[in-house]
Amino acid sequence: MDDKRTLKKAPYGEGTIFWSESMRMYVARFPASMYGRKVSGYGKTRETAVANRAKAVERLIKSTQRLVKNPVGKILDDYYAWLDGSNRKQNTVYGKKQRLNKYLKPYMTKPIMRFTENDILDILQRARKEAKAEENSRIANQIYSEINQFLNYAMKRKYIKENPIVLIEKPSYKSKARQDNELYIDERIRLGKELLQFTANHADKYGTMYGILLIASLGLRTSEIRGLTWDCFEHLDDKDNAILNVKQQYQKNRTTGKMELVEWTKTDSGFRKIALPESWRKNLWDYRSWQYNLAIFGVIRSAKNLGNFCFVNKFGNPFSDPILAKYWHDLKNAYEQERQKTDRNYKLSDLDKNMRLYDMRHVCASLLISSGQATIDQLRPILGHMDRRMTEYYTHLTMESERKIMNNIPQLIGGIKNTLK
Repeated sequence: MDDKRTLKKAPYGEGTIFWSESMRMYVARFPASMYGRKVSGYGKTRETAVANRAKAVERLIKSTQRLVKNPVGKILDDYYAWLDGSNRKQNTVYGKKQRLNKYLKPYMTKPIMRFTENDILDILQRARKEAKAEENSRIANQIYSEINQFLNYAMKRKYIKENPIVLIEKPSYKSKARQDNELYIDERIRLGKELLQFTANHADKYGTMYGILLIASLGLRTSEIRGLTWDCFEHLDDKDNAILNVKQQYQKNRTTGKMELVEWTKTDSGFRKIALPESWRKNLWDYRSWQYNLAIFGVIRSAKNLGNFCFVNKFGNPFSDPILAKYWHDLKNAYEQERQKTDRNYKLSDLDKNMRLYDMRHVCASLLISSGQATIDQLRPILGHMDRRMTEYYTHLTMESERKIMNNIPQLIGGIKNTLK
């Protein structure tokens, strides 16, 4: 009779079969060299142990096949198809694909279940090295968000059990423009007010920029300003009832290279309704009449878009991003020259020269919050999407405004002096 405690070569192929005294059963095992890990089967008889080992091998092979069938590249293609079918803007989807293709390229054939935290850290490190400043990398910040969204998609569809990015801190990023806006908001507000007044005083020459600044001061993005059409307004001729529907953008399609009007969807954070201030309603009504007069007298050479786009160039075409940026730059230069008529030493500061039309959106929000006229919750439906960093900054402004209000309480309620020593 065989000694059960003796390790024996399996008569049923490679591997070993032995009796385990502690488990009181036979163990049939293949070494790690065969399948990349030890594979064992257990039973009261050798035959049962071997049969169970065969089942374990079959399960391992199927598991490996599942891994091979779900490489990162395949799931990424599924994710792209899902993005294409969503209501996201085409340019947004295009950007996501470009970034993910670039940084996930080395991992395309890797099973997604084996795409780990270390892989993501390597990607972020590469992104930081490609940035101008490693500690303030927009690239790393963006690709973190893109990978996180992709892995959340995979997790919801049970390709992975958990998202490996959750334990990694998102890289911080703050653009130079945003840093300047936060540090020098008073200067931004000053120049914004001065340029609006300058265009109002010289509306015969800068009427288009006057109209644009009126809209910019309502918190619209530059692409939304370019895409504004007169049918975006409701009751523009009706006192105290005028509404602006922010529902579209005019931008370049990054796939075709052509400019096109892209509508926000109602489920998108860009779509919103803004109540027009009465004085702004009157000014915009005057601006519309002025624009039509330009067409009548031939200043605008083509009137084909006048009944449509609110802001057009002398050829009657809506503005592209570079052309509107040039108009903005020329306006600041004209303002500087006007100031030099009374103060020859006047020059725009570098901060003023770098101010973008887009920064008027920040001016609008900061004025409303710092004056105590609006809260962040009231501001959200006006501005549309605000990311975490914008929210944090406006929270700081809100606290300053609330502190000013609370500082009035001692005088209002009395009891300022006391006899405490």
